[in-house]
Amino acid sequence: MNFKLLILFLLVFSLVSCLNGKIVTINGEGIDSDYFNDVYALSGGGMSKIQFFNDVMIPDEILFIEAKRKGIEEPTSLEIEKVITDFGGDSLKENTGLSNSKLKELVKKKIIVAKLLIKVLPPPLVTDDEINQFYSRVENLPSGTSRADVHLLLTKAKSEMLKRDYVLSIVSNYKIEIAGNVEELLEN
Repeated sequence: MNFKLLILFLLVFSLVSCLNGKIVTINGEGIDSDYFNDVYALSGGGMSKIQFFNDVMIPDEILFIEAKRKGIEEPTSLEIEKVITDFGGDSLKENTGLSNSKLKELVKKKIIVAKLLIKVLPPPLVTDDEINQFYSRVENLPSGTSRADVHLLLTKAKSEMLKRDYVLSIVSNYKIEIAGNVEELLEN
């Protein structure tokens, strides 16, 4: 009897770890390691792949699916080109190694997610008190750091917190299946 349970467990684990070549599926939409590597390349790779997978990729994919569900309109080709140009244009393509079509596809998804967040989240407000508290808590700020720099930094941090909280509020609506060997798949 125990042997049969072991075989059943191994069979189920191997099915979950493969996910038909996908590293994760969210509500049945699969993501393979090639797509992950493209998104990771676009990000600039400032964190480990597994941290990026957990902290950026999965939340952004959930937000993209949520945006489609809420009927967020797709960006125009001009909007996509503007974002690509604003972030370096040809040098962005060279640095990421992405084809023009893949780059446009990824930027399109990022714009759709941004439109969703603008629609569902309040704008992050930073007060003078928060800026003053930041100055009193942080020692050794680089010389030339202005209040505007601190305001921008705090606004970005608040935006990320609002985004994280929103994802946490909707994640229970999504079925997420992660390959059992995801770390191995991300490194290959």
